[in-house]
Amino acid sequence: PSAAVTVTVSASPGSGTDFTLSSTNTLTIAAGTTASAGVVTLTAADDDRHAPDRNVTVSGAASSGTTLVQPSDVVLTIADDEALPTLTLALSATSISETGGVTTVTATLSGKSGEALTATVAAAAGTGAAAADFALSTAKTLTIAAGATASAGVVTVTANGNDVDTADKSVTISVTLAGGHGVAAPSDLTLTLTDDDTAGVTFTPTALTLTEEGSGKNLTLVLDSEPPAGRTTWVGIYPDVGLQLEGSHGFPQGINYSFTASDWNTAQTVSVNALADADHQDGTLRLRYVVAGYGLGDVGQGVAHAQRPVAVTVTVEDDDKPVVTLALSASSISETGGVATVTATLDKAASEATTVTVAAAAGTGAAAADFDLS
Repeated sequence: PSAAVTVTVSASPGSGTDFTLSSTNTLTIAAGTTASAGVVTLTAADDDRHAPDRNVTVSGAASSGTTLVQPSDVVLTIADDEALPTLTLALSATSISETGGVTTVTATLSGKSGEALTATVAAAAGTGAAAADFALSTAKTLTIAAGATASAGVVTVTANGNDVDTADKSVTISVTLAGGHGVAAPSDLTLTLTDDDTAGVTFTPTALTLTEEGSGKNLTLVLDSEPPAGRTTWVGIYPDVGLQLEGSHGFPQGINYSFTASDWNTAQTVSVNALADADHQDGTLRLRYVVAGYGLGDVGQGVAHAQRPVAVTVTVEDDDKPVVTLALSASSISETGGVATVTATLDKAASEATTVTVAAAAGTGAAAADFDLS
């Protein structure tokens, strides 16, 4: 050029965030030359946040005493050097009780992002579960602010209990993402709902004492947990020989009691009596039971009576016990060497030998020295 040219350099968007433009921002081309003198620099500002590469537009405004064509803009790319962070979901508890157990969902980035991230949480029924078994909180959103790594917001999953004995159930926790400069959705989590019901039958009381051919006594039975939906559970009570249930006629007859989801926790009553027998001994008998159509499986089915589980132990007091009567050969004897013989009789024959041990004790006006027992 016939006159010196001054080029004032500028950069956009703005200086001070992603880069810095040097304080000296002019270049000079002397008259009669083509190359500029002076140094103008742009320095990238390092940060710890992942973001896409950024472009800076560099412009020059030329001034001179001669007519010039203004320079075209050039583009500078600032390449980001932070890796794309990964997002991890976590549960405060990976296994909770089916009865009101609660777990909290949180999210964490492995590194900072230059853009806020929003994670919307979802919960879906997994193995053995139904939608009614759990509830996701009304608040379902977790947010990680730009430059942060931990989520804000509270998202919970609460278990809704039941009374049915089942295997543990699972719930799948997942998220959908918005923002975060392309952070990928994390792997789903599995939450376990731990069952706290136990299938069983409770008998009350578990021990009875009856008198042979006397008045009967009652016991109750009730299920420990609800039968599966739509299923009837049957509990059969079977007595040993010598016992009779109301409505039955002795072994091997028994009585079946049914329970459904609507009455499983309502106790049912069993009346039991002891039958007469030929011996004169007290005895111990048992009421045994079987179960069908329940979470227990078929208990006591297809086995001998003696192999079935015991519901109640019954002590039977015999009403045919022989009565022992003592007799004296003389009810009055002389104090001078008088002798009386003691004998014993039974009012009926006993099934085994009976031994009677005789004792004598001083009565009215007497002392131990007044008599001798053989």
